[in-house]
Amino acid sequence: MSLGNAAVRDEYGVAVLAVRDGARWRLAPDGDVTPEAGADLIAVGTRDDLDRFGREAAT
Repeated sequence: MSLGNAAVRDEYGVAVLAVRDGARWRLAPDGDVTPEAGADLIAVGTRDDLDRFGREAAT
């Protein structure tokens, strides 16, 4: 699912600043980016919002 379809900012109050898939970094990813399983996301938000997003993203 793409970041835009997941409505990360609207649903979780979290902004994804970067995505790392293997050795490739995507800085300021747009809503069309679909992270692969195991990708690293660099995000900002409140602790509660980040925790909730992390739980959902892990499932």
